[in-house]
Amino acid sequence: MNEKLLYLYCRAKVEAEALRERLALRQGVSGEEGLSQIATTVILVAVAVSIVIAVVAILGPKILGLAQRTGESIDNVPLDWGQ
Repeated sequence: MNEKLLYLYCRAKVEAEALRERLALRQGVSGEEGLSQIATTVILVAVAVSIVIAVVAILGPKILGLAQRTGESIDNVPLDWGQ
């Protein structure tokens, strides 16, 4: 069991290093600078997602209230209005 865990650990380290190199090469930069660009991108994406969630949290109740009022006004329309 310990040998298998050691094998998986070593394999994960090798794969992680290869992944870092591929990501850095894709950005055109290698080393710590490439990783810092990736970290910056991740942070910017997290900020963008949090802003979207905040906007939805703020506007969500207003949109639902508008939908409810619209539904109530539709329910109050008489069915024979076109006759």
